[in-house]
Amino acid sequence: MRQTTTPHERPGRTDQVPRLTAAFPATRQQVPRMRQIARGWLERWALSAVVVGDAELVVSELGTNAVEHGRGPVGLTLAHLPGVLRIEVTDRSSTPARPRAVAADAESGRGLLLVDALAGAWGVSPDGTVTWAELPVADDGGRQRAEPAGGWSPGVTTTFQ
Repeated sequence: MRQTTTPHERPGRTDQVPRLTAAFPATRQQVPRMRQIARGWLERWALSAVVVGDAELVVSELGTNAVEHGRGPVGLTLAHLPGVLRIEVTDRSSTPARPRAVAADAESGRGLLLVDALAGAWGVSPDGTVTWAELPVADDGGRQRAEPAGGWSPGVTTTFQ
C-alpha cells in the first residue's frame, strides 16, 4: 500500500493551479452529485477520459467514506497540479480513514483498496479530517505512473444544497 501520512498541503506556487473546492450535505444522495461536478471540472481541465474515470471512482469512494463514517458536511477539493491531480475529501470526524479486511462475500468495505490501486499516493491528514489521493497525470492530461509533484493550496469554496 502507498498510504502515507504526509500533510495534505504541499508547498509551492499556487497562483496558477486550477482548483475547485465545494461543500455538500453529508447524505448518500450527494455522492453522485460530487462525481458529476468532479467530472465536469476535470473535463473542463482537458484531462483524459482515463484520468476522469479514475478520479470519479476515487471521489465516489472517498465521498462515500466521509458520508458513512464521518460527521458534518463533506468537502471536495480538486487541484490540477503539475504532474498530478489531487483529490481531497473532508469531514469533521477526527477518526482517520483506514483500509479494513472484508469477507469475500461482503458488499462493501473495499473503497480504500480501490483508491490505493488507482492513486500514486494517498493518505489522511494528521487531524484525521482530510483523506486525499493523488493521481499521476501526464503533461498532455493523460495517465502516467510517475511520482506526483507540484504545489498545493486551498481553493475557492462553493456550497451545494
